[in-house]
Amino acid sequence: MRAVENKERSKVHYARARDLEHMVYSVAPSERLGVMQQLLTYVCVDAGLRNILCDLRLLREPPRMSGRKNIAQAASSYTRKFYGLSIQTYVRRVQAGDEIEGIAIT
Repeated sequence: MRAVENKERSKVHYARARDLEHMVYSVAPSERLGVMQQLLTYVCVDAGLRNILCDLRLLREPPRMSGRKNIAQAASSYTRKFYGLSIQTYVRRVQAGDEIEGIAIT
């Protein structure tokens, strides 16, 4: 019974990860940073999002031929560039209520 539940939970988890990735890449390249910035505002209230962004399987996925990153890799690249933090550290600090200084996006 538990195996069935875990399989379904995993299926939903990775389907949502694909949907989030599609959401980011479906907008014009000039708008992607803003979409990622908006997505990260939900880290403090959305456990499923936190689990996706910190998923080691996604973070360690090999590079794709297309050059596009999955949602966890894209979020990690974003937080490294604008906050100097890995996505895991960013999520932990947000969860702890830390104020995170970053570079402003215009």
